[in-house]
Amino acid sequence: MNDEMTLKNKELSDKLVHLVLTLQKEVKELREDTVVNAQHLSILKSNSTKTMNTLNNEMINHINETSEIIEEVIEQSEENSGNNYTNFLKSLLQEDFAKKQHEIIEELRRELGGKTKPVYSNVKQNSIIVNLSFLMSMLSFGLLLFICFKFNIFAQLF
Repeated sequence: MNDEMTLKNKELSDKLVHLVLTLQKEVKELREDTVVNAQHLSILKSNSTKTMNTLNNEMINHINETSEIIEEVIEQSEENSGNNYTNFLKSLLQEDFAKKQHEIIEELRRELGGKTKPVYSNVKQNSIIVNLSFLMSMLSFGLLLFICFKFNIFAQLF
């Protein structure tokens, strides 16, 4: 019986040694796998950090370029609105001047009775009309200049 027990103890001991060696081998492989996984995670983390930094830099560049474009568009819009305003003032002054000239001509026609006489018969009266219309044109031009200087329109035009 003693021999039998010794034999069983030896078998159990051999099995135990074999299991311990297998366990040690598995633990060693697990450690190696853990180290490899840790290295992969470290590489992934560094790549992710680089990618995020690159993305952030590109976003900052994009935002800066977009803000520059917006500033240029605002400047162009302000210039165009200023040009539109000066064009509006020019057209308004031209229309007013033409309207005043037309009114003066109509008043002169009414005052003279609306009669149209041959040019050769009324050279004196025609020269009075020419002189009067020239005088009225100069007067309206003077008033136009006065208005322009009073409201600084020339400063806005140039």
